[in-house]
Amino acid sequence: MSYGTYYVDDYSGTDYAKITAAINAANTAGGGKVALSNRTYVISQSIVLHKKIVFCGVGISSEIVCSADVPIIRIDRGNNDSSYIEICNMTLSYTSMNNTNSFHIEADRPLYLKIRGVSFVGEGRNYAGVLTWNASSGSRTQAISSESEKSFMTHIENCLFNDASIW
Repeated sequence: MSYGTYYVDDYSGTDYAKITAAINAANTAGGGKVALSNRTYVISQSIVLHKKIVFCGVGISSEIVCSADVPIIRIDRGNNDSSYIEICNMTLSYTSMNNTNSFHIEADRPLYLKIRGVSFVGEGRNYAGVLTWNASSGSRTQAISSESEKSFMTHIENCLFNDASIW
């Protein structure tokens, strides 16, 4: 099955509205590639990804800068099927390093999440990088059960963590 490509800059509105519209179009089609251009996108709300979405830039010059203390990208299995999502070839950063409560990517028990070629800029933040956790437990420190989540897997490849981590 072949899915289409949805170019963020083909949509209108704020950067957040454009990204959300492209993701919604891909989601309605059952999946697809949501493509960022070679520029900086400024958002103040979390981008929510759905199943079978490839969210991709053209390299580290495709940058998403968040001006609020929220996850830049959120994958929430409680609200949608989070399987087979890929995030690639972009930079994720925050405008203010004084806010420290959210990771760049927060994922609730993602199924086959693939992150490659992403630069995480987290200098000065207490929490930065990638957090995968079981939101139904209510605790970020509780391990994901191998019995209940046998297909849980995150693949991280060729990423740069600048004062950031995988948790």
